[in-house]
Parts: sequence; structure tokens; C-alpha cells
Amino acid sequence: MSIEVAAYAFRGIIRHLNGDQEEFSRLTSIAMQEYRNIEYNKKSICSIGEILPKETKEQLYTVAGGIN
Repeated sequence: MSIEVAAYAFRGIIRHLNGDQEEFSRLTSIAMQEYRNIEYNKKSICSIGEILPKETKEQLYTVAGGIN
């Protein structure tokens, strides 16, 4: 995952958590388009776990119902 894709995805997640579904859809759509444009053989620059703050990870875990 590139930094640009991660940035759009995380912004979308935050918008979703704040209740802004329209902006969430727009940002995740951009993230998916960017992701599809990346060559599949490139290695990831970073993992999601490395970028997300602990508080956001905990909130996402709570929203997901504690699913691992």
C-alpha cells in the first residue's frame, strides 16, 4: 500500500467514524482507484498497523465488534 492510498483510506475511515458517509464513500473510492493503479509486484511501503494511532486502532476494533 502506498502512502497516498493509505492517506485516502485513513481519511475515509475517520470520516466514517464521524458519521460522514458521503465523504467516506468518496475517499474510499479514490483510495481503491489509486490502489488499482499500483503495480501488483511492488512491496508495501508501510503496514496499516504502523500508521494508525493506538486510539484509532482501539476504536476500529470496538466498531468491528471485537473481531480479530
